[in-house]
Amino acid sequence: MENKTSMTAVEWLIRNLMLNGLIRLTKDQHKLYKELTDLAKQMEKEQIMQARLDGFKVSGEGFNGEYPYEGWADDGISNSINNEKYYNKTYGK
Repeated sequence: MENKTSMTAVEWLIRNLMLNGLIRLTKDQHKLYKELTDLAKQMEKEQIMQARLDGFKVSGEGFNGEYPYEGWADDGISNSINNEKYYNKTYGK
């Protein structure tokens, strides 16, 4: 079975701007464009992962009460729920 991944909103926007010819860059502009789009993708990744973490914490007890996370720091919870792995699997990164 093929692993189907999603496209983030930033990736969708960049792709569609380029496909529709709305972005035409000189060689000098291309480096800055690449830096800005990479930064936007990283910011969006952090927002997606934070939203997942916040949702997990709001649920009160984690997934079905399996994990007692009271008093844990966000990094510990994020690592425990495999937040980075979730993002990479969902968005194919």
